[in-house]
Amino acid sequence: MVVKIDIYNSKGSSTDSVAAPLSIFGKTEADIKKAKPLIHQVVTAQRAAARQGTHSTKTRAEVSGGGAKPFRQKGTGRARQGSSRAPQMKGGGVVFGPVPRDHSKRTNKRIIFSSLCYCLSDRANAKRIYIVSDFGIDAKPNTKKALNVIEKILGQANKFNSMVNSLVVINRDEFKIAKSLANPANSHLIYEDQLNSYDILVNEAVIFSQKAYNNFIERTKPKVEAGK
Repeated sequence: MVVKIDIYNSKGSSTDSVAAPLSIFGKTEADIKKAKPLIHQVVTAQRAAARQGTHSTKTRAEVSGGGAKPFRQKGTGRARQGSSRAPQMKGGGVVFGPVPRDHSKRTNKRIIFSSLCYCLSDRANAKRIYIVSDFGIDAKPNTKKALNVIEKILGQANKFNSMVNSLVVINRDEFKIAKSLANPANSHLIYEDQLNSYDILVNEAVIFSQKAYNNFIERTKPKVEAGK
């Protein structure tokens, strides 16, 4: 089995292809199906870690007031009340409300990388991973040119329309591409060392710049060899 990823130029036409590592992009559909609980665990942990955890409410011991009895015990026709800080009173404390806490869950690095490989393999099996050698950006950032390249690639390769959500993965030093694709709604931009399972799953296509793909393969090579 050989997994090949096409390389596209600034005109949106395929010029070459590269044989992707099977350990990262070559998981079968059966393997991916079995790994769904693992992927779910990683994505859940990632989403939980993104929560600030600053939500807070005050209990009846923390709200102001409540020193005096709200009204007399008898004769009003109302139920007796001992404090205006009671939960049933307006302005009273909250029972079992949220408190500041850390939502993060401990996840093994090996599991995180395995989940990433399964997600990349899923997109590779669907022919939804692309490599772009040139976004057609010369002197200064140009959003229109960069989007035009992406739309041509997606339109030719998968018969998608231009509104498909795509994940663009670039290198840290590709400043012009970063500025060009910072704002489009249907194009989510991340750096190759930020690549994660969640962003792959919520986007239909994954587009690597040539430099980002090479660096990603080089950076993950020790992990792949350790897995063997």
